Amino acid sequence: MSDVPVVEVTGVAPNDLLNLRATASAGGLIIARFENGAMLNNLGCADVNSVNWCKVQYVDDPKLQGWAPARYLLDPATAGIQDAPM
Repeated sequence: MSDVPVVEVTGVAPNDLLNLRATASAGGLIIARFENGAMLNNLGCADVNSVNWCKVQYVDDPKLQGWAPARYLLDPATAGIQDAPM
């Protein structure tokens, strides 16, 4: 799956974890939790009720798949890259 983008969990509050959910909903069943720095394969994102959710797969266990809010996922390849000032 080398063509699948890898993203890093980021922006989760200290001493908290990102919930991986069975559905793209804040009320979806929690199937796993990840700390900042965890690496996930991004299988695609969708806007659900005005929230951008991404279907992700745990890099270390491809059977573990679910949904996470995109705001907590960072593409390490573009980390630190900013738009040029206008």
